[in-house]
Amino acid sequence: KINNKNIYGVISNISRLISNKLNDFNISTINLTNTNEQDKINFINSNKDNNTIIITNGYDSNGIEIIYGINRDDKLASRLNNELTSNNYRVSKYYQKRDIINTTSDSDNIINSFPSNDSIIIRYNDINTDIDILSNIIVNSIKGYLGLSNDTYIVKKGDTLYSISKKYNVNVKDLMNVNSLNTTNLKIKLPRIKFVKCIKK
Repeated sequence: KINNKNIYGVISNISRLISNKLNDFNISTINLTNTNEQDKINFINSNKDNNTIIITNGYDSNGIEIIYGINRDDKLASRLNNELTSNNYRVSKYYQKRDIINTTSDSDNIINSFPSNDSIIIRYNDINTDIDILSNIIVNSIKGYLGLSNDTYIVKKGDTLYSISKKYNVNVKDLMNVNSLNTTNLKIKLPRIKFVKCIKK
């Protein structure tokens, strides 16, 4: 039997897994699972930029639903839908949800608060599924939306080719060859993002 405590725990775990896996690729995330809605909005407002993607995970008994903002296109929602359905998850729909009273606004307060950002709500129905696999699908969808493949790593300040090679068990010379680098020095001017492809041994 599923109860509210179980649902909340599983949704929290999905959020944590997604956050951790994105962080593994140096895609900066902040997990606000245990924060009330107004504090979430305040925190996001003081830390976001136009590239920030806001993801809300929740539960729905009717099937997986993906909701995106009325001022945004459906590229991320469509990608999530395609990835989930191709992995045999049933997505009941992906759609925009307008406020009942003010139809020019989103029904969700967080989406409505950040109309310039990609904000997605994913409501899951089968919380007995393997959440590690499910979180991988979500992460791969987000990476694909950002133009990153599974062999791409975002370089951050303090990284070296040696540290990247150790983290992903690859050869430094292979990293230099595939990225056309003639030196092991990584010169990064933050916040510019540079990509380094990693070839698995």
